[in-house]
Amino acid sequence: MKMRLQLALVGLAISFAVPIFAQQTNTPDPKLRGQFIEADKKFNDAFVKGDAAFLGSCYTEDAVLVNDDGPVYGRGAIEKLYENLFKVVRFAKHDSTPDQYSPHYRYVRQ
Repeated sequence: MKMRLQLALVGLAISFAVPIFAQQTNTPDPKLRGQFIEADKKFNDAFVKGDAAFLGSCYTEDAVLVNDDGPVYGRGAIEKLYENLFKVVRFAKHDSTPDQYSPHYRYVRQ
């Protein structure tokens, strides 16, 4: 009886230890991260410059942009949305990073 208990405990210990050694580290590619940061910087600069054409080109033809006023369908409509936005608002700063969920921006009403 004692031997069975010891074998059971050793088996349990091994079964818990094996998955720990099998785990892979989830390290992102630093080159890919650098490319993403560069693209993000271009997107932020376009907001400050009011470049609706560049912002629209960041979306696919069948993209859907969901905002407070509802969804906007398609690249052309998204570009038009940004054109109308930049007629009313000038962005003094627009910051977003890959580690944030949403961009942070400060704007000045014209």
